[in-house]
Amino acid sequence: MVKASSITTTKDGTGSAPELKPAASGSDGTGGIIWDGKSGTVYGNVTLQEDLEIGEGESLTISDGSSLTIPDDKKLTVNGGALTGDVTGTVIYKVTGVSLNMTELTLTEGDSETLTASIEPTDATNQKVTWSSSAPDVARVDASGNVTAVAKGTATITAATEDGGKTATCTVKVEHAHDPAAAWSSDASGHWHACAGCSEKLNIAAHSGKVVGKRDATCTEAGFTGDTVCSICGYVVAKGVATPAAGHSYQNGVCTACGAKEPAKDEDAIPATGDLAPMACALLGIFGIAFVVAGLRKRTSW
Repeated sequence: MVKASSITTTKDGTGSAPELKPAASGSDGTGGIIWDGKSGTVYGNVTLQEDLEIGEGESLTISDGSSLTIPDDKKLTVNGGALTGDVTGTVIYKVTGVSLNMTELTLTEGDSETLTASIEPTDATNQKVTWSSSAPDVARVDASGNVTAVAKGTATITAATEDGGKTATCTVKVEHAHDPAAAWSSDASGHWHACAGCSEKLNIAAHSGKVVGKRDATCTEAGFTGDTVCSICGYVVAKGVATPAAGHSYQNGVCTACGAKEPAKDEDAIPATGDLAPMACALLGIFGIAFVVAGLRKRTSW
């Protein structure tokens, strides 16, 4: 109810005709507020005599040339309704809702992001918001809405208004920040860097083979096909095998591969059957001379 300097009706519209109220001190007896259902209009210069709240779906309009004064000991509160026109004094605008700039957020461990809370209405008197996390060990939030990812998991960040306890939430998913080892890990299928924190295989790739240690066989020494080794990680994809020595290939007494001379054949060193008689005679002659000399030496000694 508003006590003014002229006629009013009750805010809920009771009464079939406007009700005349006593004039307020200093008024000219022509001012007042008239309510038509949930819509009120200020006429003339009106001083609020009782606390008044404009709720959801309600409105109060100060018509042109009129004024509404709020004394220090009275409250005009707008709580979801609409107030139009010039007011002298303090009007309390209640918070009707809050929203966030993001409702879902994905971060990697160690990363951060800032959430912003928007209070409704924008001119609400109390703009204070408190922040909280459902899982601070996953994602923590400070008083300014700065979210920091701590460990893999999911957390809900909540912004709550001090006025009215209105809330808004953002679901934060934190992914693991991989720390790949410097050395390659490998098996027959390929190679990868293992995450130092979770052992997940990173940068998986197939082997890139190259042959190392290959050695061609010579006429006298065995060869080696060489090992097939990955040029990136060093994994031995396939082991090499030995190859036998090739042996000499002579032509005109010389090896065509290495140039070695052909050794004398055994038949060249052994005389033919028809050549034994002269050799035998020579040997017998030598033995005969030796025998005679030995006999002469014996006689002389006698």
